[in-house]
Amino acid sequence: MTPQDLPPLTVVTTRDSDGALVAVSGEIDMENAEVFRTALLAALDDGPAALRVDMSGVAFCDSMGLKALLAARNAAVQAGAAFDIVAVSSQVEHLLDVVGLPQTLHADGANEVGGPSDTR
Repeated sequence: MTPQDLPPLTVVTTRDSDGALVAVSGEIDMENAEVFRTALLAALDDGPAALRVDMSGVAFCDSMGLKALLAARNAAVQAGAAFDIVAVSSQVEHLLDVVGLPQTLHADGANEVGGPSDTR
């Protein structure tokens, strides 16, 4: 799969009594990571109790996408909100494993598409 074959970034934020859920799909790379970061931080604007991120539709994520996630996690912690990646694609799961951040960025119950996450 070439970069031209990857789907465009789509970010949808919904709010409920538990907080904000940001569902993202497509590719996250240096060209659009700022859009992703801005959406994550904007989800914290109303002071939700929790920021949840669904990355089950992410086909590709590079280091800039990871940097956006870390910025959102840090902002959530500073705001007193919980931060949780609630679902990940296999590509995102692999990225988190490679950089050693699976427990930092998502809860024990997060699921990889197609099965439970590896909680090494």
